Amino acid sequence: MLNQDDARSYHRWQFRIGGLRFLISSGYLCALLVSGLAARLRDLLAAWMPQWWLAVPAAVLVIGLGLQILTLPLSLLGGFWLPRRNGLHHQTFARWLMDRVKAGIIGGILGVAAALIVYALLRSTPWWWLWAAATLFLGQVLLAFVTPIWLVPIFYRLTPLTEGDMRSRLLRLAERARVPAIGDQREGSVMRSLVCPRSACGSPISLAGAAPPMRPSSGSAGRDASCSSTRW
Repeated sequence: MLNQDDARSYHRWQFRIGGLRFLISSGYLCALLVSGLAARLRDLLAAWMPQWWLAVPAAVLVIGLGLQILTLPLSLLGGFWLPRRNGLHHQTFARWLMDRVKAGIIGGILGVAAALIVYALLRSTPWWWLWAAATLFLGQVLLAFVTPIWLVPIFYRLTPLTEGDMRSRLLRLAERARVPAIGDQREGSVMRSLVCPRSACGSPISLAGAAPPMRPSSGSAGRDASCSSTRW
């Protein structure tokens, strides 16, 4: 368990790593534009893939892969070494790397989908920016609801939360907060649901599959103990 001084030091280091990642990412994208590499990549992909709906995903994946490789040392430092050094997770490097691969695949799919939506609207209407903003906003709302159902199980092994004081307190908290929930559970004659109280924007997160509390894993230092689950 981190004491107050160690916690401050940990978050200061994470802030520095995040700032450095932002600078590197911005410099990388600016360098692509200024050096003309972005235009060369566009022309190369256009020659190989005349269909725009193939060229756009290819460009997104190539640029995204380059950024991931460039920032990999920072990801290793902030996502694996630093949390492990402070006892915030106990994953092996192989399991951490597997999580990175899974997260990269999911992020790549979502990024490609967003780019295709923007470019399709850009080609079809002068109001593309308004329709794109509305579509991406709705996509974010939808993603907030499907994440606990489809994405969380990819990274965590979920087991039923047994009857007890924690379950009762979470149910009372969810009821007071009026947070949407999934995973109905019958208590007496009333149908209730289990929900994570830290769900963003009121999105439903089932606790029907949450494991007993454990120390948070990498990237989840602020996770509520009641929402903890076991890493794969």
